[in-house]
Amino acid sequence: MPHFIVHCLDHAGAAERRLAHYEAHKAYLAGPLPVETLVSGPLLAEDGATMIGSLFLLEAPDRAAVEAFHHADPFRAAGIWAEVRIHPFLKRVDRRGGAEARWPPGFPGCRLAAAPVGSRAPARSGTRAGGAALCPHASTVSRAAIAAALRGLTRRRRGGAPGS
Repeated sequence: MPHFIVHCLDHAGAAERRLAHYEAHKAYLAGPLPVETLVSGPLLAEDGATMIGSLFLLEAPDRAAVEAFHHADPFRAAGIWAEVRIHPFLKRVDRRGGAEARWPPGFPGCRLAAAPVGSRAPARSGTRAGGAALCPHASTVSRAAIAAALRGLTRRRRGGAPGS
């Protein structure tokens, strides 16, 4: 199935309006859609915290489905985006899955303490010394690291020591 990028830039000063409609936007993205969202999230200003737009990597049967997806988004209805560009995308490299896996939000070791498991709340990634990933949203870790963390969780739930 074809892939598309939807690149949206907010109007200047739209942060309060964005936050006012954020729950409706999240609910829309969690519901049935005419496309499959592979990756999505807010675009950030250089400060790494201020949301200035949105980016979606979608899988869809055609551009019409992508346009239907975009036109139904509550952010569009609220007039948050000043500019929206939709482009066909030729996916050549995809490192999701396979030999590497992503930390799920809220996974032990992830610095997303404010984002509950299953949340789609915006968050920032962090790294340990040496560059090992702490958080899922931009980094990958080996399946072995995830398996080791899960073994530690299982031991703690059974009452064993984390290293046993």
